[in-house]
Amino acid sequence: MSGGPARRAVFRWAVRMFRREWRQQLITIAMLALAVGMIVFAAPTIINSGPTADTLGTLGTANTLVHLPGNDKRLTADLAGLRAQVGPVAVIGHQDLRSGSTDPLELRAQDPAAPFGAPTLALDSGRYPHGANEIAVTTGTQTLFDLHQGSDWPIAGRTFRVVGIVENPNNLQDNFALVAPSQLPAPSEISLLFNGEPGHFTPPADATSVLNYSPQPDFRAEVIVLAMGVLGLMFVGLLASAGFAVLAQRRLRAIGMLGALGATEGHIRLVMLANGAIVGVVAATAGGLAGFLAWLGYAPVVEELGEHRVDRLALPWWLLAAALLLAVLTSIVAAWWPARSAARVPVVTALANRPSEPAPARRFAVAGAGLIVIGLVGLAFVRDLQSRSLAVGGLVLTIIGSLFLAPLLIAALGRIGARTPVASRIAFRDLARYRARSSAALAAISIAVAIAAAISVELTGRTLNVLDDVGPSLADNELAYYTMASGAHDPGQRDAVTELAATLHATSVLPLTKPKDIALQTIDANKVTDSTGQIDALTPDILRRYGIDPNSISADADLVTSRAGLAELPDLVLSDRQRSIAHPVIQTISALPGLKNEPSLLITPHAMRTLGITAEADGWLITTPQPLTSDEINLARQLGLRHDSAIQTTASAPSMTVLGNWATGVGIALALGVLAMMIGMIRRETLADRRTLTAVGASPGTRRRLAGLTAGSLAFLGALTGTAVAYAGLLSYYRSELDTFGHPPVLALLAILVGLPAMATVGGWLFAGREPDAIARAALT
Repeated sequence: MSGGPARRAVFRWAVRMFRREWRQQLITIAMLALAVGMIVFAAPTIINSGPTADTLGTLGTANTLVHLPGNDKRLTADLAGLRAQVGPVAVIGHQDLRSGSTDPLELRAQDPAAPFGAPTLALDSGRYPHGANEIAVTTGTQTLFDLHQGSDWPIAGRTFRVVGIVENPNNLQDNFALVAPSQLPAPSEISLLFNGEPGHFTPPADATSVLNYSPQPDFRAEVIVLAMGVLGLMFVGLLASAGFAVLAQRRLRAIGMLGALGATEGHIRLVMLANGAIVGVVAATAGGLAGFLAWLGYAPVVEELGEHRVDRLALPWWLLAAALLLAVLTSIVAAWWPARSAARVPVVTALANRPSEPAPARRFAVAGAGLIVIGLVGLAFVRDLQSRSLAVGGLVLTIIGSLFLAPLLIAALGRIGARTPVASRIAFRDLARYRARSSAALAAISIAVAIAAAISVELTGRTLNVLDDVGPSLADNELAYYTMASGAHDPGQRDAVTELAATLHATSVLPLTKPKDIALQTIDANKVTDSTGQIDALTPDILRRYGIDPNSISADADLVTSRAGLAELPDLVLSDRQRSIAHPVIQTISALPGLKNEPSLLITPHAMRTLGITAEADGWLITTPQPLTSDEINLARQLGLRHDSAIQTTASAPSMTVLGNWATGVGIALALGVLAMMIGMIRRETLADRRTLTAVGASPGTRRRLAGLTAGSLAFLGALTGTAVAYAGLLSYYRSELDTFGHPPVLALLAILVGLPAMATVGGWLFAGREPDAIARAALT
């Protein structure tokens, strides 16, 4: 039998084998399903966290926003002239209100039926205001002023009746109170929304600003998700390849029987490829469904974190379809190499169930070295040519090239083992003997480590360059109370802070003083970048609060900070509007706090005398024993309203240091997971060898050392290879900015290069004690 009937018969046999042995392939199916589920889950999560909602929350469906002063006397004429040029124009009035917080609050006059504004306004309950004394409020405003539908609210010199609850669906932090159009007699600003191309209309002469946004198809988020998905599937594909290699070895006698019955190499390859296709389809279906259900459950969290409403079914369907297809292709490709190797095993060898000799590793190493060189050259010119495709290609080639080095490293480990004690000799030779799955495991570990190391090194360099300005402003048990018009010298303000601190059971109240118009800048290639975060004045109160000896402050220090690496930044300038200090002397004191709105960057009296400036009372930093609750924060805002002040609490953005630590931890966890699966596969395949060891008197300690050395050696090689690849890629990309690597993430690198092998060794030793009954009771053959 040949041709189509033979292929159909072989395919049916593959289906029957999968139905019989699906439990043995459960790990492979689970890994592929997890990868697909993560892509399906991450795609809408990341895309809905992008900047599109910010634009919709400001411009709505318009592409141009013009701001006019609220007292524009020519508003009617300006509107008529603009409408003659661009067509419909939506008019929104704004009047600022005090909110008791650094977050803004405004009275807004907007017509819900006007063009362009639908994405910026939605009704949650009740109705929109129509009459002269009707108003609708957002939930934040409702909570702050203790309002409800039907209550009266005296504000802006008038009393309004609350008739509804509204929101900006694309900016849920937009707190405002809505009145009917033309019911804002004294607006502080007027916004005009319309569609107009620059150069095709003339803005009003009194316009204070003109913002034009040209929406363009932006696939960056989708491309990022797809690239990360491909990388994840490549990682899983390596493990799946090891699993298919084990499956091929387990089926070797059956494959030999097929060959003895006349099956060609093509038919045998089809058996494995069909199995891979079935595994891929099952995994893609299960993973896609699980990822979609996870997205539906997580969408409310995305709304809360992204601060905008999310359409659950507005998904990048092309990306999801590509993920499902890639999962099937990954499974087929993962099965191809074991299928090719199994098809080439002679019939007699297959019937004897003897493992075939591994292919020479040098061929893979030469190809891998070439790919790495090409990839690094591509990465070196990415920034010069501004090519995204070159960046992706260079990254992919570098990673693939590093994978091709794995067989050579495993073979070298086997040769090293010839001159080591018995336990390590057996462990290293087993790795070399089962090189296909060992190389796949090493490659997977290298990918996980390379990603973790690259993120840690990159974020460390970026933290030094941007002064770690991405992160929480305050701790969750801290509240900054800032004075506004009356000043901190007002006894009423101090009494208010004392009252608030007593209510919150504060553990400390730290007065803050701040010089005006002071900035720390770094000049890089004629580009001036201001540091974010505030610069406070160094005071005896701060020194006492953080237990710092005043004598430890250097007499010539201009700035004192807790930000590691700030003192090493080149071309720093400390300046106010009139004078400046080039290359200020910066003293690092770790006892100071580290968040950007804490007193973590302080100007000394010496620098203030040099600049001829003074500091003014700015507010207080209140620390509580427990994280602040929403009720406590609202209480503080109401107190700020009564005393013409504002409060600030924490922001939820994680710092770059925290992101780097998480990346390192996830990379190590992935590597340990790969090792656990791979050691299980190798132990299953070396069953007969371990029976022989037991029969000749090997102790449980020997078996433990064998497993520990196997896991530890794989982990060390993977950590070394992954870190080297990460540094090679980053050095090529930042070849003109090598100072970025002047402060390596020492702890993260130690965790990868030392901690990962140590944990792998200890874990392998701990979990390789008593043999399972199925092994211990098996007869010697």
